[in-house]
Amino acid sequence: MARGKHSTLWPIGATVTTAMCMALVLLLVTAMAATTLVASKLTRQVQESAGLNLSIANNVMPDQLDSLNSLIAAMPFAAHTHVVTRSEALQQWKDETGEDLVVILGENPLNASIEVNVKTQWSSNDSLVSIKQGLEQMPGVIDVATSTRQVDNIMNNAQHLLTVIAVSAALLLIIAIVLITSLVRLQTYSQRFHIHTMTLVGANTWFIVRPYMLRGAIMGLVAGVLAGGVVIMTWRGLAASHDPFYHALVTCLAPHDVVTVVTLTTLLGVIVSAIAAALAAKHYTRASHDELYA
Repeated sequence: MARGKHSTLWPIGATVTTAMCMALVLLLVTAMAATTLVASKLTRQVQESAGLNLSIANNVMPDQLDSLNSLIAAMPFAAHTHVVTRSEALQQWKDETGEDLVVILGENPLNASIEVNVKTQWSSNDSLVSIKQGLEQMPGVIDVATSTRQVDNIMNNAQHLLTVIAVSAALLLIIAIVLITSLVRLQTYSQRFHIHTMTLVGANTWFIVRPYMLRGAIMGLVAGVLAGGVVIMTWRGLAASHDPFYHALVTCLAPHDVVTVVTLTTLLGVIVSAIAAALAAKHYTRASHDELYA
């Protein structure tokens, strides 16, 4: 008899089917969340790639060059600085063109330089122009080059793309919540006569609602674990790939980011399923006998 009650309250086939459908929905939500996170990080990397290249006079000594680099690195706008000495610049030229300027010209005509990447909040065109004007006044700096136009073009396109992705993610989240709620309510609907019978024999609302709420939470947990498992296996597969594009994606999505996204979507499944099941069960505790056939 106990087995019959358990089977009535926990229809295995329907529960598994509902959990699988919920897993597919959560998989889409997880994938979209990961896509949004990757797009956001790529946008930030593009912003921080905006920077300046300082050409340094040839009469600046190595220790002065290091001091100048340290001074710039300590400025509030600097995210990263890198010194390129005259010999390094000469070697880069030789590697890129195959020409040895010392042999051709008899001397090294290239200047040392300092490459400066700015922080995200300083990456706008106006900020870079202001920074450039300040750096040009520093002793030993003969020229400051920026890449504002290219970065602005890239950022405009990136911002539009990020907006589209964010709106799509929000819509998908709403759709996912509606679908999960509908799936849980549909399964609870099949138990409406059982709930009504328990009401007739005097069971209070919490006693009736609690097992359905627990079942909803468990289904959400199982669905989240299944969806998270697929995402983690996919991420590990991309991490093992030698393709540069996949490698760049994995670099943007660190392990803790994957765990965070999977955890949040699993919690979403648990909370939405539990609340939907509780509301559906509570509704049928108040439904009349005629409403059960509606």
